[in-house]
Amino acid sequence: MDLELTTTKCKRLVLSRGYQYGATTTCRINGDEVEDVDHMSIVGLYLSSKFKLSQDAFYDECNARLSANVRILYNLTRLNIIKTAKEWHTLIIWYISNTMFSNQYPLLAIDKAARTACDQRMVNSLRLAFNWSKNTPAKLVMLFANCDSSEIVVRK
Repeated sequence: MDLELTTTKCKRLVLSRGYQYGATTTCRINGDEVEDVDHMSIVGLYLSSKFKLSQDAFYDECNARLSANVRILYNLTRLNIIKTAKEWHTLIIWYISNTMFSNQYPLLAIDKAARTACDQRMVNSLRLAFNWSKNTPAKLVMLFANCDSSEIVVRK
């Protein structure tokens, strides 16, 4: 294979906290400077230069990935097909938890705001799926659905 690095295909993301080391150094390929970016998607994981979850990108990705799954759970609720709590728990894990957490584990492990955003998105998805009021407390939603918080999921 004759693969060649070029500046049109490469971007540089400097992950740092505090002083910006990347601002003082440049990276060059064949004399051309590689473009610095503040964020990028690497194998489906959206990273920012501060190694924090981007709330907007996270919600956009979740909405795209979860909307069909929440609709499936909503339809199952309306049809009253699923009878046992164990069956519901399995479906919630399959359609919501696994879908939401699959690409987020690295950020969830280090970013408390990411865990909070995941928990909030989980609660909102369950409220939609079961047609519960927005006033239903988040802790009650998680209790009824028998779902673990993202912090517990990451610890496992």
